[in-house]
Amino acid sequence: MGIVHSYIRYSSKRQKKGSSERRQLENGDKWIKREGHVLTKEYLDSGVSGLRGRNKHVGALSKFLEHIATGRVKPNEILLVEA
Repeated sequence: MGIVHSYIRYSSKRQKKGSSERRQLENGDKWIKREGHVLTKEYLDSGVSGLRGRNKHVGALSKFLEHIATGRVKPNEILLVEA
């Protein structure tokens, strides 16, 4: 059993109106249950581009990286990303 942190991201308003967030959450939940893991936290970057790495400096991914640096996220915990 592993501890999972789920990272949901999409870049555009069009994607927010669509099913991007719901799809990522549902598929992530299925994987977590199938593999017998436990979800501890969800990180959501709505409208934050990942193309040039902006999400590394702004938003939820930057918070996740901070949690690694400060020890809140422990070694061997899992970051679940759709693609």
